[in-house]
Formats: sequence, structure tokens, C-alpha cells
Amino acid sequence: MKKTLLTLALIAATGVAGGAMAQNAPVTPRTNDMKSTPDQGHIGSTPTTSAAQAAAAEQIRAKGFTGVKGLSRDTAGTWRGLAIQNGQEVAVALDTAGNLTVQ
Repeated sequence: MKKTLLTLALIAATGVAGGAMAQNAPVTPRTNDMKSTPDQGHIGSTPTTSAAQAAAAEQIRAKGFTGVKGLSRDTAGTWRGLAIQNGQEVAVALDTAGNLTVQ
């Protein structure tokens, strides 16, 4: 009788512990909050800084400059950097209207 009770107790303890081990952790639902994710090319989204910088560099090259580097955008939205014109490195500024000035 003692042996049977002991066996049943072990089976019960193993079953309870086994059930506890088999449980999955609670799942936290994910949200797709577009306000906190980087630009993913959605229609109407503004270009990323690197894409805008590449576009500015291309506009400067299209106006006959080479070796465009060091572009940074100021608070007014004007891109400033360095480029080569006629073999000379010059400071350039490309404003939001696409006007290029050599400084």
C-alpha cells in the first residue's frame, strides 16, 4: 500500500511539474506604430537624410561639379559642402529651390 501511494505521489508530482514546464510564456502583441519606425518608403513620406543628401549631391554634379563631399543641411534646408570646379575645391551651397552658389 505504501509503495502504491508513493508511486502515485511520484506520478502526480511529475505530471504537475511536467505541465508547468510545458507552458509557453505569455505572448505580448506587437503593434506597427509607424510613428516610431524609420521611413520605409511609404507614399507621402519624406526622404531619409541619406537619400536627400544623395539627391543634393546629384544636383550639384548635374551642374558640372565633381568630387562632392562633406554635405550637411543647415536649419533653413540648404545643403553645404565641398566640390571640385575647374580643378579647384570650392565651397558650395544648394538651397531648397535648387539654386547652387559657390562660396
